[in-house]
Amino acid sequence: MSLFEDMKLARTIEQLKWSISRLEYEEEELLKRLELNRKHLRKKRKDLAKKINKYMEGN
Repeated sequence: MSLFEDMKLARTIEQLKWSISRLEYEEEELLKRLELNRKHLRKKRKDLAKKINKYMEGN
């Protein structure tokens, strides 16, 4: 392999490493958002169940 090819390959490897790091970061952020959404939905379901129970007791 020539020096030019080696340098080109090294640059490609560095770009791939950066891309992998970026994807890992984005995955972590998406997982955090997913967990927050789950918590929010759980709370909404719980609140709705309370309202339904309160309504059913009133009738």
